[in-house]
Amino acid sequence: MTRYFRISFLALLATIACSGERRIENGIVIAAPDSYAGGSVLLDGKKIGELQYLETHGGLFEAVLKKMYGDSPAIHVVALKIDFARTVIRPGGHQLLLEKAGQPTAGGSFTFPFHGSPVQLFFVDGTKIEVQKGAGKFGKQ
Repeated sequence: MTRYFRISFLALLATIACSGERRIENGIVIAAPDSYAGGSVLLDGKKIGELQYLETHGGLFEAVLKKMYGDSPAIHVVALKIDFARTVIRPGGHQLLLEKAGQPTAGGSFTFPFHGSPVQLFFVDGTKIEVQKGAGKFGKQ
């Protein structure tokens, strides 16, 4: 599976899997391989949450995906939604960190307010947290 297809599939999976959760109108979603389950997400040095399995983990939706695509890495995802309506965030540059014992620390940055979509989707790729281009409808289900 090519890297582009895998990331696109992750975006689709995260979008569908989070659709039953509370919508966010302005914020970020961080997704990572499930080896980061329970990992701490820090925004500007302050812990704001932990990566958790998607609501579909172990359910029928995941079983159907496994049957269709096999045991793809795209199925093994954890995520965290951060709603800026519930988090005080100042305009300007911000740092994201993901920490979990036994895993490399991943980092990235973003500038707020966003240009374009008010909800940005980030993926952990090794030691980087990178924004996923073209996933701007994520928070608008």
